[in-house]
Amino acid sequence: MHSTRDSKSASVAPGTPTAPTLNRVLVVEDNVVQLRLMMFLLKRLGVEVALAQNGQQGFEAILGGEPAPLILMDLHMPRFDGIGATEQIRQWEKKNNVPRRTIVAVTANTYEEDRLRCLNAGMDDVAFKPVSQQSLIKLLTQWLPGYTPPALPDAPASSTL
Repeated sequence: MHSTRDSKSASVAPGTPTAPTLNRVLVVEDNVVQLRLMMFLLKRLGVEVALAQNGQQGFEAILGGEPAPLILMDLHMPRFDGIGATEQIRQWEKKNNVPRRTIVAVTANTYEEDRLRCLNAGMDDVAFKPVSQQSLIKLLTQWLPGYTPPALPDAPASSTL
């Protein structure tokens, strides 16, 4: 897992739940280009970003004490997909009696069956790619406690995922 900060979670003992940190998002995405674009947009919106390149790393980040209250989870990744990672996170939260984090699927799949699969796995919402600055603002305002978007000029057309 990578973080854009000097790693708040690095000093946390493995498996120790920590209090969620406002304005922090864990992005779980295997495509490096998508990951960089998502990080760029989130940082532009005043959000601290932690990164994981597959579902296994995302799950391990949570086990390691990652404090982000919101997880943006790609669905199709090698090793451990977004559905499997979400199911593992939900089981761990229940077993350890820790607050449920918000998990939002970020996917290009727009079929109703895929949306239902995400919700049945324990995800809270589904965002469809390409993700724009405006759709991220809406998502963050809805799911990130206390988030207030900064005043920004209109985003260039290339600011979508």
